[in-house]
Amino acid sequence: MEELSQEEGQKTKPKPKRRKMVEVYVVSQKSGSALVQWGVPADRHRGYVPAEEVEGSKVAKSVLDAAIPYGLPWEELVDLSDLTPEKFARELRRASIWTAEDLAARATHAKHALAAATAVTLGTLRKAAQELEQEEG
Repeated sequence: MEELSQEEGQKTKPKPKRRKMVEVYVVSQKSGSALVQWGVPADRHRGYVPAEEVEGSKVAKSVLDAAIPYGLPWEELVDLSDLTPEKFARELRRASIWTAEDLAARATHAKHALAAATAVTLGTLRKAAQELEQEEG
């Protein structure tokens, strides 16, 4: 869309909006699609974007916002609504973990205490993941 410049009375094109670019890691690329990873280790994301949208090692934030998510939505597979700090502390004490030294010496017991407090086991997580993939597949 052209606009008239007030100073010169000439037609000028508006400046294109600058897109915010995000650093990504290209995991794979196939058939015009790229699987990219972005974010910090504590909040990492993966998704599919059109390969032509990858500029070196960057992709526009708006493109990432519209990326097709990769992987399972783990946050939807477990219900931690009844987990409280008190419940977790009770399970740690039940496992005889009272101090930092106890925690270091009984790390496996601490993992079991967390599983007991959340009622999430690897088996229930696997089952929920398989069920979700079957629903989507």
